[in-house]
Amino acid sequence: MDATNGDPADLIKQMDRLDAHYRRLVASISEGVSVVTLDGVIASLSPAFETLLGWPTSQLIGKHIQSLIHPADLPLAIARLQRLSNGEHPPPEKLRLLQSSGEYRPVEVISQPEIEEGQVQEVWVLVRDLSKDEQLAEQQEALSQEQNRVRSFFDLIHTVAIRARSPLTMVNLAAYRLSRQINEPAALSAVESIELRVQHLVQLLERVLTMAELDANRVYFAFGPVQLNRLLDYIGATMYRLAEAKKITLTLKPADNLPPVRADELQLYLAIKEVVENALEYTPENGTVTVSTFSNETYGVLEVQDTGMGIDADLMPHLFERFYHFSLPTFGPEKLGLGLPIARKIVEQHDGTIGVVSTPNKGCTFTIAIPLYTP
Repeated sequence: MDATNGDPADLIKQMDRLDAHYRRLVASISEGVSVVTLDGVIASLSPAFETLLGWPTSQLIGKHIQSLIHPADLPLAIARLQRLSNGEHPPPEKLRLLQSSGEYRPVEVISQPEIEEGQVQEVWVLVRDLSKDEQLAEQQEALSQEQNRVRSFFDLIHTVAIRARSPLTMVNLAAYRLSRQINEPAALSAVESIELRVQHLVQLLERVLTMAELDANRVYFAFGPVQLNRLLDYIGATMYRLAEAKKITLTLKPADNLPPVRADELQLYLAIKEVVENALEYTPENGTVTVSTFSNETYGVLEVQDTGMGIDADLMPHLFERFYHFSLPTFGPEKLGLGLPIARKIVEQHDGTIGVVSTPNKGCTFTIAIPLYTP
């Protein structure tokens, strides 16, 4: 049924209404829409072209397309227009259009002929901005190059650290043999000092290797159900002697009926060990370090609380930065600043969190939360 009832006035109103809808639709499209004559003259442009190229549309309508197209791309554009004039539908192509700034913007051109009564009357053109795509590709390329540089850098560190271990092992062995042949107290003390220094250097190298492998994603994590209380037992077995030597009381408080967490047992133990060693390092004699476990609905939690010097609020943002030195007095050998960064990296690989609360002169509490294991 004819909605206009044959009334010319109603027909005109309906045509005007459809034209208005069409114009609003074209104006809302972020891509540029243009109509070009078969001679290459711009007949109309959508408002998006002003955003795309910076030219007022009034300055472009009536001009030939060659005034906008990069000279090197013009033969391609002319050949495309000829194909469209013949009624063909060429595939999308990339061109560069002149902006009001004088620079050229890369775009993708999609066009089709408008055919009436078997004849091509004009050409419709859709223009899509490619500059953001190119910028993204450039950023991705820059990121890839930076990742390659970082990987090469850590490969170098890895190689140097591995090669350094062998001579250090030889020095340590020589010092050990020498200590068995010396009876004079001063000389024996000097040899034992050499042994301790070499052992410290070996520990630093191990941390460098661990950090490099974590950064390069070369550490394999075998996830499965892990009991935090068992890791607590491991900490006691390896840390009690160190705590006694530093005259610090190490207390373990395992929770009852603790559900397992989803973790790699060895890697999570290494992370916890780094945090406990850090607590022992910054706790003076006669202090205490307490390691406890508990859980909530989604996480198994391990806390390391010490009675050390604490950390000022302005230093807290740097706590997990690698190689960062806090200029704080320690109660052991000088560290490289990799222990806590290693711990954070491992915990993040477990989809867990590590945080710290500190009060200057009263100590710190580190909290490691690991998701519970779900079969």
